[in-house]
Amino acid sequence: MSTKILLLFRSMNKDLTIGEVSELLNISCPTLRYWQKENIFPVNQDGMNNYRKYSVADLVNIAEISFYRNLGIPIKEMRRFNMLNLNDYEKILNDAYTDFETKINNYKIMLKKIILKNRQIKNIKELKNTEYAYEDIPFNYVVKFDYGDKQKLIQYANNPSLYVRCINSSDINDDERGIITQYPDKTDKILWKKTEKQRYIVFLVEEIVNRNFLNNIPEKLKIIHKRHRTGKILVNYLISESIRNQRIDYLKAYIEIL
Repeated sequence: MSTKILLLFRSMNKDLTIGEVSELLNISCPTLRYWQKENIFPVNQDGMNNYRKYSVADLVNIAEISFYRNLGIPIKEMRRFNMLNLNDYEKILNDAYTDFETKINNYKIMLKKIILKNRQIKNIKELKNTEYAYEDIPFNYVVKFDYGDKQKLIQYANNPSLYVRCINSSDINDDERGIITQYPDKTDKILWKKTEKQRYIVFLVEEIVNRNFLNNIPEKLKIIHKRHRTGKILVNYLISESIRNQRIDYLKAYIEIL
C-alpha cells in the first residue's frame, strides 16, 4: 500500500494540513493557496492560528477540481465549479475536447517537422563523407518563389525546407528562386517538373553565409563533369549551423544527368 493511501486512512478522522493535502493529491501548496484565494473552494481556517484545515470532503472536492483543472479548464470557469450542472459540465468538456484535438493535430505536424529535421541532419552527415551519389528526387514540382507572394511566403515560413534554387549547371550565376509544391496553381511559373526517366546526382552544398554565400558547387561540378554531362541543378535548403563564428547553410543539390 502506498504512503499516500496510508496517510489518507490515518487521516480519515481528523482534519488534514495543507502539506498533507499537497502530498496526497500532488498539488503544490502555493497552488492550493491560490485556488482558495480565487474562491475555487472554501476551507475552514483556525481562528487563533489562521491555519487552513482540510476535511476528507474538502480533499475529495479538491481532487475533482484538480481533475478538471488538469484538462485545461480556465480559472474563471473553476470559480463556479461547485455550482455547475450537467449541461455546464458537458459544454466545458466539449470545449476542452475541441481544444485538445486541435493541439494534438498541431503536435502531430510539429512531430513530422522534427522527424524531417533529424532525417536531414543524418543525411548531411552521410553526404559529408561522400563525394557524390545517385538518388531520385523526393518531390514533384518546383515553382517560382517571389518574396512578394504572400501565400508562398507563408508556406516557406512554415517549412524553410521547401526552398529550392534552380541553377543552370553551365552557368551557376543563372539561377531562380523556387519553392517545392505537390500540385502547382494555374498562375505558378513551373521551374522544374519531375519525370520518371530522369537520373540525378546528389551532393552536399555548403554555403558560408557571411562570405557572400560562397559555396562548393564549382568544385563539385568539376569532379562530376569528368564523367557526366549535366543539366539543371536543384539546390534544396536543409539546415544551418555556426562553426567558428561562420554561419553555414547546408543544402542538398540534385543535378540532372544528360
